[in-house]
Order: sequence, then C-alpha cells, then structure tokens
Amino acid sequence: MAGDNSIGSDTTPKHVLYSRALGKRPVLSVKMGGVDVNCLLDTGSQVTTVTESFFQEHLQSVCKQIVSPGSWITLTAANGLQIPYSGYVELDMEIAGRTIPKRGILIVKDPVASSGLAVQKQAVPGLLGMNVIGQCVDLLMGDLNVLSPEELHPQTDFLTSAPDTTSVYSVIIMLCFFFA
Repeated sequence: MAGDNSIGSDTTPKHVLYSRALGKRPVLSVKMGGVDVNCLLDTGSQVTTVTESFFQEHLQSVCKQIVSPGSWITLTAANGLQIPYSGYVELDMEIAGRTIPKRGILIVKDPVASSGLAVQKQAVPGLLGMNVIGQCVDLLMGDLNVLSPEELHPQTDFLTSAPDTTSVYSVIIMLCFFFA
C-alpha cells in the first residue's frame, strides 16, 4: 500500500534493503599540489586527509615540508577511536577549477591490507574535511555576493556554536551546485 512505513519482509531482497538504507558516497576529484586525488566529501570531518601510501607514491615529491605528528592534534573517529597519522603538509587545492591556497592535509596511516576499507581507500585515498569545504563555501558565497555567517553575525564563534538546521541545509545545497 502507498505510504506504508513498514520495513521489508523476510522475502525482500537484500539489494532492495541496501538501496533503501545506503546513499551514494559523495566523491569528487580534486588536485592537491597539482596531483589528481579522488576524495570523499565529509562535512563531519574538521580535517582533510590523504592515505600514507598515496602520499608516498604521488605527493611526497611536491611537498617542501612535512611536519611530523606530535601532540598538537589528535584525530578521533566518530566511534571514538583514534586515527593514527604520520604527518602534516600544506598544499594548494584545486576544486572545480578554483584554487584554494595552503590547506592543511593530514597523512593518515593505511588501513589493514586485508580489510574492505583498504580497497575503498585505494579507490578514494583522500577525504575533504571542513578546512577545505568551508573555503569552497566562502568562494561560492563570494561568487554569489552572499554574506557569510561570520559577516552576518560577527560576534558569534562558529567553531563552538551549533549551526541551525536551515544554515546547514543551505550550505549543503550550495555545495551541490558548486560541485555539479
């Protein structure tokens, strides 16, 4: 029946349930230091990362300085586990033909070779976090002559305050148009 909110029966094929439960991962190709990198767009991450193996094979030669990991930053996954990383670099990023200068990129350790995550990371070795996505939003807002939240509310600390739902949806919609 139309509008029925019941979950599929035992006879519902798994692929149908998967298609209803899982969305497509937002992946785009960007340039880091002039090198093409497939990246997952992750608005839940504050940092941009690239796998250690991809870095060593493709980016190490273009990096002037690599900062060793230290206690200045700790990466924590959504499940609370720490994410090991081996270094930090700053590179120019090119996204949709626009250059964003000197963005920080953390070099994360590769997942265990036999895991499904290792296969995914080979195809998509990068992750674009809010340190890059935020700059894309700023560029887009500038192109559209739209004031940023910081310009509208200069006394608000947007790093520690929770955004309202309308702002989050507006940013996501603008990102969709920006990367289309």
